[in-house]
Amino acid sequence: MRAADEATISSGVPSATLMDRAGRAVARAAIRETGGRYGRRAVVVCGRGNNGGDGFAAARELARAGVTVRCVVVGGLDDISGAAREHLRRAANVAEILPWADTGLGPCDVIVDALFGTGFRGRAEGGAARAIEAMNEGGAPVVAVDIPSGVSGATGAADGPAVAAGVTVVMAAEKLGTAVGSGSTLA
Repeated sequence: MRAADEATISSGVPSATLMDRAGRAVARAAIRETGGRYGRRAVVVCGRGNNGGDGFAAARELARAGVTVRCVVVGGLDDISGAAREHLRRAANVAEILPWADTGLGPCDVIVDALFGTGFRGRAEGGAARAIEAMNEGGAPVVAVDIPSGVSGATGAADGPAVAAGVTVVMAAEKLGTAVGSGSTLA
């Protein structure tokens, strides 16, 4: 996926534009999951990388649609850079931005999982593991960006906690990790 993104960017499409497109697709899926009810609330769990940038873009689109949005950022805000940082700045104008705290996600009608992307390998630990558990226990539908967090995009393995998404919005093409291993049941 990274190679496909880099090829698109080298052809002249900025990475911020790719995040805009991803954000619109994720927001549409999240709104469908709420059933279009008035007073909808979304929690978007964002990591520090490009997947988090997609989440910030989705937060902005959700807010435009009248959804009250809270972004919970796992990891330091200062560690976010590039296009993801630009989308964080834009999202801060329309959504509440909070650092992850082990207090949970709060009440919501839909959760967007934008913590880890297709490059994830290994095992989620610390705050990331607890955020994954909170998404799974949140009592609201979960929409994952590209692949559920905690699942390897290359193998579909989930060597630790992984998000059980009701809907996974894939960009460009389905990832191997959503079709094999644990990923096939979590995506």
